[in-house]
Amino acid sequence: MTEATIVRWIKKPGERVRKDEGIVEVETAKSVFSVEAPVEGDLEIILVPEGKIAKMGESLGTITAL
Repeated sequence: MTEATIVRWIKKPGERVRKDEGIVEVETAKSVFSVEAPVEGDLEIILVPEGKIAKMGESLGTITAL
């Protein structure tokens, strides 16, 4: 996998997220899956909006950890 399309942001900026909670759905050539939050905190900024393609390793958004 070298890239994925952002299908849907489950969380919106300003919302609290828990570690390992799904925050965004992405689609690859083979499947759609949820990306989980690496830390607990607040989703601050969405860097790759729905419908856009993200490269492998690219930051999708930022979370301010608690």
